[in-house]
Amino acid sequence: MDLKVNPKFNKGELLNLYAALGRKDELENYDCFRKSLKKSYVIAAYDQGRLAGLVNAISDNATTVYVKDLLISPNFDKSKVGKFLIEHLKSYYKAVPKIIISTSDTDTSELVLLKSVGFEEQD
Repeated sequence: MDLKVNPKFNKGELLNLYAALGRKDELENYDCFRKSLKKSYVIAAYDQGRLAGLVNAISDNATTVYVKDLLISPNFDKSKVGKFLIEHLKSYYKAVPKIIISTSDTDTSELVLLKSVGFEEQD
């Protein structure tokens, strides 16, 4: 698996990822979405040239990192790709004490993944 930091995505690969996850509507204003990516720290995982997943975070680089998206294509192993992305994110922000990730209450596999890399569930 290859890692790319702040990659230049092509529109098609992002549309495919979001569509596969049932979130294509989030890209309706693609120019606004691209602008948000430019203001974020983005790590993408590629497997044999195909986008396997991405993590998108913003931070004040002192106290808090907020993970906006952790997206993994259903065509890939969620646990493997997710761990790969989160470990690289944690390494990059190692000096920042708090990382916040919002999750879906219905996706238990995401909670299991996050707990496996050291996150704790909070209300």
